[in-house]
Amino acid sequence: MLTYEEIKNYLKYHGKESNIYLPNNIFEELKVIENVQHRAFAYSYIYLTTWIWRNGKYGEVKPSELSQSNIMNLLGKKGNTRLRYITAKGGLLEEIKYLETSKDYPLHSSLTEEGLEFTYLSDYSNDSEVYEYLRPPSNFEAKRPIRGHHRNILDPEWKVEYENGYEDGTFFEIENTFEVPFEVFMYCMSNKNVGEKGFYIYSFLKMKNQMFNGYDVPMKGLAEQLKMPEKTAFTWLKTVRQYNMVQGIHNQDAFVVGLPKEQRKSNTYITNDIEHFTNNPIEYAKMTVVKRSVYLEKVKKEQEKREQEGIKKYGVTITLDQLPF
Repeated sequence: MLTYEEIKNYLKYHGKESNIYLPNNIFEELKVIENVQHRAFAYSYIYLTTWIWRNGKYGEVKPSELSQSNIMNLLGKKGNTRLRYITAKGGLLEEIKYLETSKDYPLHSSLTEEGLEFTYLSDYSNDSEVYEYLRPPSNFEAKRPIRGHHRNILDPEWKVEYENGYEDGTFFEIENTFEVPFEVFMYCMSNKNVGEKGFYIYSFLKMKNQMFNGYDVPMKGLAEQLKMPEKTAFTWLKTVRQYNMVQGIHNQDAFVVGLPKEQRKSNTYITNDIEHFTNNPIEYAKMTVVKRSVYLEKVKKEQEKREQEGIKKYGVTITLDQLPF
């Protein structure tokens, strides 16, 4: 696994390249991958290849250093062949039209008055001297992030517009998208305890935070939304909380065994910015667990206390059914 600085230097990263946007429904669409660990990897793979393309990194970093084997190394999966069904040409991510294999790729990207513009390798095809200098090894292939260019690629009604050059992807329109800074990606990929699993659940909660400014959800609900076992959701969430990537606010004093569902309050989860992350795991406040009988006794005593305070302040209150007539 590479360190934060090694990833940063390898990709020639600078702060202006921090922001990258992905569609809100990516977590729903990736549910076609049954293995949740593979799903988390696929999300990280999409994120990284999207970032590389968006920032025209093929013009800064040698294409051979952005080969698929080197991409896998950046993701901490060097030599892993079990994931090829996800990343290969014609693989799962190409089947669901998130990526496509391309011999052409952007050498540079820039923001102009007209929006984001790319300068591609093919733009130099008429200048044989320059093209030969820039041309990568014959077996090199890049991954083009389709959703960055065409948001509704699965809808056949958009086919003609896209063929005519219309682009409405996340590179150009950011409605219904979320943003996770690239620094967070580098942090996760350089921390073996966090990795793609922590990056995946952090990104999901980041998306929800950008929608709701704090996300209220019970553990069971979180697991259902992520389509993973509740135990897995708990473990992954525990990790990002240990590294202070996510805060959990308890909206009730304790977890009460046997308390009716309608009386329970979900935790609120808030995603922190990277400056609040920790290098080592820390202790965080956990909700205490109490028996229902203990909880009801506590509620009863609190109610009696409030009644006594009311009597002292307002006097004895007599209800109509207590009157002798």
